[in-house]
Amino acid sequence: LEGITLNMRQTCDIFERLSGGNRLKISLFGGGIKIPLWPQLFADIFGMPVRIVSNPDASAIGAALIGGFGAGLFPELSSPVQALLSDGMTVQSNPEYRQAYRKLFDRYQKLYETMRPFYEQG
Repeated sequence: LEGITLNMRQTCDIFERLSGGNRLKISLFGGGIKIPLWPQLFADIFGMPVRIVSNPDASAIGAALIGGFGAGLFPELSSPVQALLSDGMTVQSNPEYRQAYRKLFDRYQKLYETMRPFYEQG
C-alpha cells in the first residue's frame, strides 16, 4: 500500500506542476477505503487532510456526471460533484508520520530516477 500511495503522490505532484501549482484535494471512495490503514497513508504521504466519501456508488455517479456534462445536461461540474462529495469523514495527517513519509518519498523519487533507464528499455 505504501508503494502505491507513494506512486500516487508522485503522479499528483506532476499534475500539480502541470496545472500551475493548483493543489489538489483528495477524496477517497470505493474498495480501498475498506482498508482502514490506507486513508491514513494517503493523509500522511500527501501531508494533507483526506476526505472519505461515504457514498458507495461515487465512482458510477461520477462517471454519469461526466457523461452528462459531455452531453450538455450540466452547464458545469463543480456543483454536482460537491453534492456527491458533501458527506463523509476527514482523515488528518499525523505530523510525525508525515515527516517520516516525506523522507521516504525523497528516497522513492531517487530510486525511481535510478531505475528510469530500465523502464525505458521496455
